[in-house]
Amino acid sequence: VNIANELLADPALLLLDEPTSGLDASTAMAVVRLLRDLSDEGKTVISTIHQPSSAMFGLFDKVMLLADGRVAYFGPAADAQAYFSAIGYAFPVNYNPCDYLIQLVIGNVVHCCDGLTGDLECGDEGSRCGETSGETSAARVVRLWSEKEALAGSAAASDGADGRTVVV
Repeated sequence: VNIANELLADPALLLLDEPTSGLDASTAMAVVRLLRDLSDEGKTVISTIHQPSSAMFGLFDKVMLLADGRVAYFGPAADAQAYFSAIGYAFPVNYNPCDYLIQLVIGNVVHCCDGLTGDLECGDEGSRCGETSGETSAARVVRLWSEKEALAGSAAASDGADGRTVVV
């Protein structure tokens, strides 16, 4: 009802804080589909979602994942699995990607190199398994994202672009 009231004013931007909380799975999915439809019509929709299903996650355009208040990933939802797999955090088969991402940012996921030594590589770009340094998954994904963004900013600066991302 609150979303409907706000839509009467035809805003270009919708900021929603957990619009599916307290709803059953079917109603929550209907709300997310409505938000996706509004996005497809040109409205900007920014929302926090509490424990989305795999099907809901599939409707998201972009995801911002935070760990300890710092960005661990920001980009297309469809690219999150490939990104985390490339840095050594492959998604388990038949597992809700959102549940896995939550476990990852609270530090409950073991890196593919943990417990291994030597020159084995697991997908973590430029890293060897003997160099994991005992970081939690949360600290590691934040550090790797920050390094990736710093490199992207350096490349953009050298091309004359400002290299900044503005998130509203």
